[in-house]
Amino acid sequence: MSRSIANAVDAELHTVVVVLNTLSTATTLEDDDFEGFGRRLRPVLRQQPGWYGIILARPDGTMLVDTRAADASGAAPLDAADTARLTAGPEIGQLVRDQQNRWYFPVRVPVLRDGQMQYVLSALVSATVIRDAIVRQRVPPDWVISIVDQNNRRVARSRAHDENIGGQLSPSALAVMAAGGAEGFGVSSTLEGERIYTPYSRLRSGWAAVLGLPTGPADAAMRQAIAVYAGGVLLSIALGLLGAAWVGHTITRPIAELREAAVAVGSRQAPEIPDTSICEVRELGFALQAAAEELRGSDTERDAALARERAAREVAEAADRSKDEFLGVLSHELRTPLNAVYGWARMLQAGQIRDEATAARARDAIVRNAGIQMQMIEDLLDLSRIASGKM
Repeated sequence: MSRSIANAVDAELHTVVVVLNTLSTATTLEDDDFEGFGRRLRPVLRQQPGWYGIILARPDGTMLVDTRAADASGAAPLDAADTARLTAGPEIGQLVRDQQNRWYFPVRVPVLRDGQMQYVLSALVSATVIRDAIVRQRVPPDWVISIVDQNNRRVARSRAHDENIGGQLSPSALAVMAAGGAEGFGVSSTLEGERIYTPYSRLRSGWAAVLGLPTGPADAAMRQAIAVYAGGVLLSIALGLLGAAWVGHTITRPIAELREAAVAVGSRQAPEIPDTSICEVRELGFALQAAAEELRGSDTERDAALARERAAREVAEAADRSKDEFLGVLSHELRTPLNAVYGWARMLQAGQIRDEATAARARDAIVRNAGIQMQMIEDLLDLSRIASGKM
């Protein structure tokens, strides 16, 4: 809204600039016919009731045409700084009060010839023009709109305009504007002491549109919006919990039945398939049934295998006892040649035997004792053949 009001005021000021630019192309001005140009300005002023006058001056401030009354002359001076700013284009001046206690602001456009500034054409526009522009925006009656110039002097105010024109914004509002850039927002107080939200937007001319919104209605609307939003969130959560409980029940019930079916399978009992629409649960129930049938068949086979195993174990244990008795006698005879073979082989490997005679004796001992051990192993094999009935 502050940007919209700033655009509306900019449009009002732009209209003044367009009219002045049109007047600057008058043939009487091109012919330096200042008297004829003055006559040309009178009907324009009748069409612009919000203008106090039109002034044509040289860049040094010398006035050539002044449509105002004689007692108002000299109320709109043009200094060197004003002329310097006009080199960049039209300028919107600061708020001024004339000798008749009327508030206005000058709008100046340069009149160029061959690229050089020949004259300065100024329109003295009443501050009521800006006030009417902001009143037409039809904002709520408890809002307040202020338009301030480059020096933060109030050009127009939607509330008590005549009493506050030319004054400054409240210190809190000035602090809000000082903290921001081209646009901003903050909380301040009106001149009447009312706490307000203060958005503002600067115009192209350097002026600014400053709004004041009462915090009470805004806060109430915000609280209402938050209440509606929070209610919607709580309702959504409640519905979500109910839906989650229902979905959870449809899932946990068949899962519990599956657990009971699994316990039945572990107890070697027939499981019951859960009655559910969840196909994965039903398939798992069928799988448990098939597993129970497989377990029953496996139990039968296992019992038969255990009986066969016990009989075989008894036979094996008897044979093992006979072999253990024989091996107990033979173990000493097996270690004796092995120790000799191992001892001579380690000495040869470690390089402890250096002369050929000893090395030959070591090899003979290894071969002899290995032969003895091989004979013993043959005897063991003969024993195995006897035990198996092959010899």
